[in-house]
Amino acid sequence: MEKKRQAFSKEFKARVALEALREDSTIQEIAVKHGVHPNQISQWKALAIAGMADLFERPNKKSEEVRRQEEKESEYLNTIDEQKVELDYLKKVQATVRNQASFVDKIEPAYKVLSISHQCRLLGISRSRYYYEPSSEQDDKDFNLLMKIKEVQIEYPFYGLLDRNNLY
Repeated sequence: MEKKRQAFSKEFKARVALEALREDSTIQEIAVKHGVHPNQISQWKALAIAGMADLFERPNKKSEEVRRQEEKESEYLNTIDEQKVELDYLKKVQATVRNQASFVDKIEPAYKVLSISHQCRLLGISRSRYYYEPSSEQDDKDFNLLMKIKEVQIEYPFYGLLDRNNLY
């Protein structure tokens, strides 16, 4: 017939380990008194001594490893939140944009979650493109000049560059 393993409660183990720590009697005497092997009592005593420092640690104080792990988790959650906001913004813009030229119109300066530079980066355009405002006076002059050059080219297609310069 097989012998069953003994299972001791944690209260019993603590009582026996405390008795061994007091050293009022030898480990052999304690073993006979409680019906436990002396090696088992030595192990419980060593565990009690090793765990003694944890009793005096403040319950709200976290170990360095736990704190580092929580910081990492917090950083990961922040990154996930940022990516979710970016994805929502891009989905909203994609639904309304037909071509890349209209990306500039979709940047929202009042959007508090994403800055203008961040929105530009997500849409793949430069910030200067968003802020650029062409001066209409200069554009009119350039346009008129280009039209005159085109008229001369159409009227005198056989002239080279030097001949066209001598026309005026």
